[in-house]
Amino acid sequence: AARAISKVSVATLTVHLPAKDKSTGTAIIICPGGGYTQLMIDREGHQVARWLNSLGIAGIVLKYRLPEGNRLRTGLADLKHAAEALRMPLDDAMEAVRVTRANAARWGIRPDAVGMMGFSAGGHLTAMTGMLAPPEARPNFLALLYPAIPQGLEAGPATPPAFLAAAKDDPRLAATDHAVRFYV
Repeated sequence: AARAISKVSVATLTVHLPAKDKSTGTAIIICPGGGYTQLMIDREGHQVARWLNSLGIAGIVLKYRLPEGNRLRTGLADLKHAAEALRMPLDDAMEAVRVTRANAARWGIRPDAVGMMGFSAGGHLTAMTGMLAPPEARPNFLALLYPAIPQGLEAGPATPPAFLAAAKDDPRLAATDHAVRFYV
């Protein structure tokens, strides 16, 4: 399914747990993409969570708040502007990490095995969370899939390990440029 939702004003987490006998103790918070105007909640959210479950990984879908209006259309390439414009989704992502760790025992996961995966704009949010969050709200690892990563967001000593995937011929954004810039 390719269901998209928009006008998200309340963040939620939907927890998909694997069978207990298959669980690896790892959890991945999933941030769907959609250009911060909508969320591809099924294709880049719940379907991914179910696939992760088949691998013994808890998939936790973050339905993050979306900023109103078109104030995001300019300036997302600048890290400071992006962080200010996206304060609500960034707060939601950091809180998702905190909530996941706080519920680790109840959900059968290890608090030191909480990762975050994001697609496109969700990759942007995932990268920002991995780079800008305080240690207690920073994921242990990242998976950035065709991410839109702002200028100035550079890997450093505190950067969680990251998996990057992007296609050179992606017509919608220069995802390979973004991924390479993050990698280098």
